[in-house]
Formats: sequence, C-alpha cells, structure tokens
Amino acid sequence: MFSKLFRRAPATYDDSSQHALSSPTPLSSLDLKLQRRPERQEDLVLSGVARAWATDLPAGLHPRYLLDRCPRIANRLALLWGDSSAVNALFADYLSDRRGGRQGFPRRIRAELMLLEDHHAYLYPDAPPTTY
Repeated sequence: MFSKLFRRAPATYDDSSQHALSSPTPLSSLDLKLQRRPERQEDLVLSGVARAWATDLPAGLHPRYLLDRCPRIANRLALLWGDSSAVNALFADYLSDRRGGRQGFPRRIRAELMLLEDHHAYLYPDAPPTTY
C-alpha cells in the first residue's frame, strides 16, 4: 500500500527547464503580498512615537498623507529616525522598486517621503546617502 503512495514519477527531460533561471517569470500581486511581513493590528494605527515624531518636524514638512494613509510606514520611520543607516535603507526600499512590478505610492505620499528623505539628509549630513 505505501509503495503506491511513495512511488516516484518517471524522470523526463524537459528542454525548457534549462532556461528557467535565465528568464525570470513575472511575479503576480499574490507573490508580492507573500513577500511582505504579515499585517498586524498596530500597523493600522499611528503610534504615539510617530505622533510625537510628526509633531517635532518643521511645519512645512508635516507628512499628512503619509500619517493618514500609511501609518505602518510612518511608525517605522519614527521609530528609526535617529538611526541614519536604517532610515536610509527604509527610504531606498520605499522609493525604489527592487522587487519589480510594484505599483508605488500615490504621488502625494511619494512627495512627502522624498521631502522627509531630504530633511533627514540635512539633519544627518555625515550619514551615507541613500542608494537606489
């Protein structure tokens, strides 16, 4: 009985398998969602740390759309704001498409992220620049 369950399929040669690594297949949106960490309840609400961080930013730099629509990202930026290399890595991840096929942020949120990136570079001029 077990021999029928564990019997191997006959080996076949498929010429297309040789090129599987050389020609990547496009990722579906489901594949991209599987690469993200699972959403948690605290990702949906702006943290106290993020509120305080946003309050301390210069008046013309308040990221209103980011705070309202992307609390998870605002929370991460606020938490890591003093760690230049971590924040630069976040900006590189958020402002570039390294995985391919990403839709990107709405224009206003992207503009706010870019302003925050410039402000962070101003505050921490000795930090290595963000690389895309």
